[in-house]
Amino acid sequence: MKWTVTDTVACPSTGTFFSRIVSERKLYLILWYSSEYIIEKDNVITTGVRHVNKNGKPFELDLLKILPGNDQMWHLLKRNNDCPGNTDFISEKCSRMTSCAFNVCPWGKEQRMLVR
Repeated sequence: MKWTVTDTVACPSTGTFFSRIVSERKLYLILWYSSEYIIEKDNVITTGVRHVNKNGKPFELDLLKILPGNDQMWHLLKRNNDCPGNTDFISEKCSRMTSCAFNVCPWGKEQRMLVR
């Protein structure tokens, strides 16, 4: 099956991602997953019995849950994930003031050194 990613948010508290996807028949779902790499907006995901491809290439992810992709659920997830990279696409440095579960920023931002 072929899916197009409409939006993705990173969750720095858990080190996981949420991606809202839509099928060719306009079925919306939300994937909650863990992966080394983020699935960005407009990426195309194809699924088979034992594989997932991202833009035609094999992609490994640990799928944690599939949720309904309605607007209400998506806006709730976006609002409750406080990763600066989810909304700040300009600055090169992360403005997060608390610790982050990602070893490497999925958005490519330079992480802050937190004083404990």
